[in-house]
Formats: sequence, C-alpha cells, structure tokens
Amino acid sequence: MKPETENGDSVSIVLRIFAPFVDLHLLASQIPQVFLSPEEKEMHECDLAMQARYKACTALGGTTTALPGNERRRYQLTRGVSEGAQDVVLNVRELCDARSHSPAGRVWRCAAVLSSWLARNGREVLAGRSVLELGAGAGAPGLVASLFAARTVLTDAHPSALHNLAHNLELNLHTISRHGAGGEVSVAELDWNKPSGSWDGWQADVLLASEVMYSEEAVGGLVRVLKSCMKPHGVTYFVQDTTRNGFASFVERLRVEELEMDVQPWTQEDMRSLSTDKIQYTPEVDDSYAFFTIRHSRHQTVDVREKGT
Repeated sequence: MKPETENGDSVSIVLRIFAPFVDLHLLASQIPQVFLSPEEKEMHECDLAMQARYKACTALGGTTTALPGNERRRYQLTRGVSEGAQDVVLNVRELCDARSHSPAGRVWRCAAVLSSWLARNGREVLAGRSVLELGAGAGAPGLVASLFAARTVLTDAHPSALHNLAHNLELNLHTISRHGAGGEVSVAELDWNKPSGSWDGWQADVLLASEVMYSEEAVGGLVRVLKSCMKPHGVTYFVQDTTRNGFASFVERLRVEELEMDVQPWTQEDMRSLSTDKIQYTPEVDDSYAFFTIRHSRHQTVDVREKGT
C-alpha cells in the first residue's frame, strides 16, 4: 500500500528532521573545532541558523513552526498528485549533543537517500513483507518502510539510539496508523557482536542498512547478521559510502559467505535535490555513494529449499 488520499491519489511523503533546542552559546567551549565530516559541520551550521530564526521569531512575540524542537532539514521524499492534500509527515528526532561523537543519533546522507528510494518504491518492494532495519540510528528509512510493510522492526545496539528510536516511533505511530498499510512496527536491540544463535527468529524478507559499514571491526558481525537474518529468498537494500574503512573487506567477506551484491544505478530522481522550506540541505549523491542489493547466492537458496522439502 502507498500513502494516498481517500480518492486513491498518492500524497507527498515528507521527512522532517529536528533536534531539541540547545543554546549553543552555552556549549561553545565544548563544540568540537574539528568536525567528523562536512555533513556534521553542516548540521552544526543548521543549528546556528535555526537558533537565530528562533530568537528572531520569539523576539517579535510570535511562535515557531519548528516545534517540537528545531527543524534542521525537511526532505520532500515524494510529491503527490492530489493538489491540496495534506502531506504525510514523518518526524525524526536527531540527537544533537555537541559533546557526543556517536554517529547513531544522526540522519546521515545515505539514510536520507534510502528513505527517498523507499518512499518511491515501497509499494512494489515492501508490500506484504517483513522488514528489519540494521543499525537504524534515528530510524528514518525504517519509519518510511513501515508505511508499506506488513511488519517492520527498527534495530540498533546503542542504548541512546534505542531510546531515541522508541521516541521516534511513538512520535509517528498515529501517522503510520492513519496512512500506512496497517502493519506492525516495533523497536528492538540487535547486537551484531553477539553469537549468531541469539538472532534466531529475526529473519525478515527485506533488510535495510545505510552507512553501517565504517570500520574493519564491523565487517564480520555485519556479514553474519546479513546471512542469518535475511530469508533464503530475501533481499537487503544497502546504501553506503564506499570510501569508508572496511568496505573492501566487506565486499570480499560477502563473496566468501556466498552472498551476492549487485550495484544498482542511481536514477535522476535519486540524485535530485530534495526540497525544503527551511534550511537548504541537499543530500547530493557523488561517486563515493552506491546503492546495493544483497542476496543469498542462487545455488545456496536452491540448497536451502531442497533441505526444507
């Protein structure tokens, strides 16, 4: 099912990223002078701009539409055909503690791109299927997927990320219930470093992952999870910056474990700017970003089917 009006027309799906208001002047001495990435620097600049707008608005006795929290970015994932129809807005809180270097609370560029792809293709690839998002962080792709899938589980291993995921799910339950396919959606802990046996019962038709490969140490656990949790005829949709540490080892480990990875070409829609009426923020897709599908090898799925007969 695709979010639509009562007349059956498709509506716009919007991803609104916000953060709790933080007085950055009080944290000025604690803000890192060297940012982890250009993306993090841009997020920080968005915070500064939103703070200025907030102060200007309240000084005039007005209110701000950025509540709850300060809006950082607004991604127009799809555009509906019904004029005047209310947007389906998914609100995603992004953790913004300037003292924290954890990547789990951010909606990174790969997550925005995967969310956009899912919003446009969800009815075709997710309807009636179970979905498991790995390393969900703030949960943007998984929340988009929950509009279409029969069952969606957003997972992470970091306590702060799990807390934020639960908050974001609660924040969007009404929207998912009203505009989604009527499927189940939940949050759960999934630690890739635990023994594979602890993942029994976690198998899903579709796995989602965005920017989860960032070190050599993450390779083994991620590949084990993919092999254990993806159903025999399932698929993983994986968006990744291929310049990250460990990516070459990840590709080789997939081959050894008989998992096939295919590169999906970017379309013009994938590469277009996602509009915003707040801070201009464009998740451009350059040569370092790639969209992959990962599946069990063909002869391996045949073996699994034969054993089950």
